[in-house]
Amino acid sequence: MSLTPKSLSYSQVLGSDEIQSWLDQFDSEFRPVAIEMLCRLNFISRDTYSLWLKSSLEEFAGEPMALFAVRKFDSETTCIWDDDGNTQQRPAESQGSEDLVQSVVANYLKKNAHTVLDHPGIETIRSKRIKKIVLLDDSMGSGDRVAGFIERMMNHKSFLSLWSYGKVRIEVLSYARTFESETRVLDSLIGSVHHKRVYPAHTKIRFHGHIAYKRNNYSQRWGHGFRRILDLCDTVKKVRRDRRRGYGETIANVVFYHSVPNNIPGVFWFDSPRWNALFPRRTFPSWLDELLEGKTPTRQLRDDSDDVRAESELLMILSAVQRGVRNEYSIAWNIGLDRKVVANLMLTLRSRGLLTIKNRLTNAGRTYLRRNKDKREDPSTEFSLYIPKSWCAGRETVQPTGLDRESGQVQSESETGLPVEDGESGMGSLERTDAKTAPPSLSVMTQVPSTLPPRERHDRHGPFGSSET
Repeated sequence: MSLTPKSLSYSQVLGSDEIQSWLDQFDSEFRPVAIEMLCRLNFISRDTYSLWLKSSLEEFAGEPMALFAVRKFDSETTCIWDDDGNTQQRPAESQGSEDLVQSVVANYLKKNAHTVLDHPGIETIRSKRIKKIVLLDDSMGSGDRVAGFIERMMNHKSFLSLWSYGKVRIEVLSYARTFESETRVLDSLIGSVHHKRVYPAHTKIRFHGHIAYKRNNYSQRWGHGFRRILDLCDTVKKVRRDRRRGYGETIANVVFYHSVPNNIPGVFWFDSPRWNALFPRRTFPSWLDELLEGKTPTRQLRDDSDDVRAESELLMILSAVQRGVRNEYSIAWNIGLDRKVVANLMLTLRSRGLLTIKNRLTNAGRTYLRRNKDKREDPSTEFSLYIPKSWCAGRETVQPTGLDRESGQVQSESETGLPVEDGESGMGSLERTDAKTAPPSLSVMTQVPSTLPPRERHDRHGPFGSSET
């Protein structure tokens, strides 16, 4: 099975009634941006996550290890173990992502029960000499949840002793994580990081995953139009300010079938009387699962595109793309429109199914161009003012030539090539071009002897009369 995430196409977005109902909450100018943001989401199915988790655990096969599913505790819980060192029981209600992780761990234990332990107590860890403590999670945006879990592990004296003496090491398995979350976890560790320590704290923990990215590298997740997406998130005032870019302003784009992370943009999951979320209460709707699996029929876009009004700007953009110009800046320069205007028009073309996400024509786009070829206004380049560089002469080459070899007179330039046609003998011609009338450079100007009295200071030959004395 491939680990490639799934994503929505423009035809699926436009053909879904539930998505259209969610899009109706946006202003008309922001709907194309919302569609592009929705198509940029990566959906991870339960089978994909389970396959990745099992393959990651196989890398540690053959050595004893203890598995712990990371979860968030309330403020009253300060340690994951009780006074006797036994792991506290999980609550009866659903724990979101931890439920799927727990089911994967249970299936994995059936084949590796002799080396793998599920949430063991401290005494079991010490007696069986387990050195690997594996923490399982699905997504690390800010790192607060994993850091809080490790802090509650360290709050027990026995486990802190094992950690300080290097008896245990922590392996963090998370499908998606940010580099900032790693820094957050490392900063929360107990112990010195000095290189002279036998076991520096940062050498006793490692991170593993499938997706790793820098938080402010928005173009990697949302494409080159990420600024419009950020503006959209900040513009929706019906979403709480601290939820508009997701928890910790991570603005992630990974969504799991079993759990919707809170670090994706708030317009997707924030629910209030004034805003209807696409993922209410951070749950994955069943209709979206069927839509991604292709089980729901969608309204197909018509290839003839008769319902699309022939707008000259849209036709100019499609024509530029057809000629191979696909960058927004190049298209804006080519058709003479502002880049922001071109960006919004290209979003409109994508939402109508005429352009792909990589700025290439679809079949509907090619048909649309053919049907409106009489209305196209392709920009033409003006070549009348173009002057080849080889025609341009330098200033030094247009100055009067040297003395005529026979007459010894200065030869002037004229249309007939005669030395004396436009003026007296030895005088230059009055018929000049703009380049010829420019003053000559210093390299061809004659030097006139100075009539000023000699200077009292030294010249390069020494003071006057120094050679006689």
